[in-house]
Amino acid sequence: MTDTVVDLSACDLSFRHRRLVSASPELVRAWGEDLEELREDIAEHFGPEGSWCEVGGDLHTLTDGEWEVRLRIQPDSACWHADVFGAGWRTSPYDAVPPEYRAEVAAYVDQSRALSKGLVQESALRQAAAEGGGPAVDRLVHSEFDRLDQWFTALDQLHTALQGPAEEPPSWAYDLVRDELQELNTAREWLLSATAEYSWGRSGPRPDTLFAGLRYVFSTGWVDLMRSSQPGPAARSFFGLVDDTYDTRGNKLPDTPRP
Repeated sequence: MTDTVVDLSACDLSFRHRRLVSASPELVRAWGEDLEELREDIAEHFGPEGSWCEVGGDLHTLTDGEWEVRLRIQPDSACWHADVFGAGWRTSPYDAVPPEYRAEVAAYVDQSRALSKGLVQESALRQAAAEGGGPAVDRLVHSEFDRLDQWFTALDQLHTALQGPAEEPPSWAYDLVRDELQELNTAREWLLSATAEYSWGRSGPRPDTLFAGLRYVFSTGWVDLMRSSQPGPAARSFFGLVDDTYDTRGNKLPDTPRP
């Protein structure tokens, strides 16, 4: 196994008169590097009884997971290469995407996987400073803002590609773009806060994510900036901020001390 491709030519699998000859290391690792088990599962997924779909010339499995196995045609050999597609067409929000728009959404998913790589914290800037001083911090911050710019460009292209006949995205597309934009906004806010904390030692109260929304946590609860009403008791208790219990009629029972 190399860093870029795993040879599967010995697996002797063909789909649509094309041989499967390689796989990505990421996909092989997901199967514990057991090539025989991977071969059997790919044969089952894309076989006569399997569940798959075609997306812009690629073949995707259809499962209830958050990612799928994908077969892509290699430009240099016209054979299949198997890799991981970072979304599931039966999982929200992608289950709402009509089949005729899956190719555009798939292109965005591939771009965003490489760009939405996590949230920057002040500790990362301190580590860069320890390794390379101020110039290293500047390079890191600039590269992170470049990443966010590229992410926004990819999202802008998706928004344009999903425009309907009325020159506005349909409701499913609007929801998908909004959810992605909230993730982008969160990444931007963490980067700004990390930079402020590193430079001045403070950044003020920072909201954190809540089901892709934003909330501010107070001493006795929290407020979700994306909601117009107070969340129900189940949601508050889920996040461990309020230990309320209720009877079957919705009446609050006496508070129970936290363990």
